[in-house]
Amino acid sequence: MKYLLSVFMLAQLTFANVSVTKIAVNENNDPYFEISEIQVKELPPLKANHEALDEQKVDLKQIAMVIDGIIAIGKKIWPIIEAGKPVVDVNMGQGVSVIPFKKGDDLNATFMDMENWSAPVAKRYNVTYKNGFGAKVISFDYTVMFQHSGSFEEKGKYLTGVNVVASNISVAWGFDFKASTELVQISNHGSKDDRVAGATFKVNYTAETVFKTIQSADTFHVMGNGQLTKY
Repeated sequence: MKYLLSVFMLAQLTFANVSVTKIAVNENNDPYFEISEIQVKELPPLKANHEALDEQKVDLKQIAMVIDGIIAIGKKIWPIIEAGKPVVDVNMGQGVSVIPFKKGDDLNATFMDMENWSAPVAKRYNVTYKNGFGAKVISFDYTVMFQHSGSFEEKGKYLTGVNVVASNISVAWGFDFKASTELVQISNHGSKDDRVAGATFKVNYTAETVFKTIQSADTFHVMGNGQLTKY
């Protein structure tokens, strides 16, 4: 009988920046189809390849969230893996921007007037699933990318290009796999006069066999000062 198992990934960092979650297997099922372990490992730094800022425009139809003085522009939820293959969506090349907002403002004009953006930042992680035999059955990399420290009228530190993309996906026969990214909330870490934008997002991924479905998630928080925290 098939059942659903939710796995909440906790940041259990070791010297090698590896988090491992052990999962009890059902001894009555074929060990090949039983997931026994999920490992998340931070990979060496990767140079980001972002679209140039002067080519970006804010899409007012993609307002994800608004809080006092800060707005998030972009999709709130977007798929990165479907049926074991990376999702290629040209509309997600810009990712999510968290910028200053005041009612009546032209957001495109605001964005184009922003300055002091950092160089693109990228951190890459590998996720590996092992079955009851200890064999690797699912593996993929995902890269968290963003630019920070953008200011408007010499104030604030904001974010743009916050995005997650998947690569190097390997799914063994008998397994189905999908993943998505979700913007959970935005926040202000500074003052009303000098805001420091924050964005919390989750990378959700689901492995499925004939016996069970396992849901997992990694949570990140990125700040306008460049700080990225994985929980």
